[in-house]
Amino acid sequence: LGRIAERRMQADGQVSEIPVSVWRCRAREDEA
Repeated sequence: LGRIAERRMQADGQVSEIPVSVWRCRAREDEA
């Protein structure tokens, strides 16, 4: 998930702007 998350954030142009905890919350919403 780490590398995939980085690729997704790079595509959005927001790599270091989004905290990992926030991304995890979004990932859970996407999976659910």
